[in-house]
Amino acid sequence: MTRIDFYIIPQDQLEHIYSFTCRLAEKAYQHDHKITIKVNTEDEAQTLDDLLWSYKPESFLPHAKQSDSEEAPIRIVWDDLGSDYEVLINLSDEVPLEFTRFQRVTQIASQHPEQRAISREHYKFYKERGYPLHNHDLRKR
Repeated sequence: MTRIDFYIIPQDQLEHIYSFTCRLAEKAYQHDHKITIKVNTEDEAQTLDDLLWSYKPESFLPHAKQSDSEEAPIRIVWDDLGSDYEVLINLSDEVPLEFTRFQRVTQIASQHPEQRAISREHYKFYKERGYPLHNHDLRKR
C-alpha cells in the first residue's frame, strides 16, 4: 500500500513550498529513488525547474519537465504522472487518481490559508480510503 507523508511547514509563501520540495527531492534522489513532482500548470513546472537548477550551487539535481524529451531521475509534470517512478511529491490542488502507482506520496502543507485547506482535503481523502498517514510537523523544530 502506498505510504502517504504530510510535511507541515511553518511558512506560508509558495517560494518556501518550492524550496522544501527541492530538499525532499534531493533527499529521495540521494537514496536512489526516482521522483515525480506534480504541479498544477506548465508555468509552475518552469518555476520549479528554474529553482532545481539553482537550488544548491555545490550540487546538481538531474531533472526534466514532462515536455522535455530526455529522461531524468526527477521529473516535473502537470498532466500524466507516468508509472516508472517511486516517489510522488504532490504540489497540485488535486489528489492524482494514479497516486497508487507510487510507493510513497508526499504532500506539503504550508500555513497559507488556501493551501492549508487543500492539504486538509487531501488528508481527508487518504484517511477515508485507509492509507497509512505519516505527519512531519516542522513547525515544532
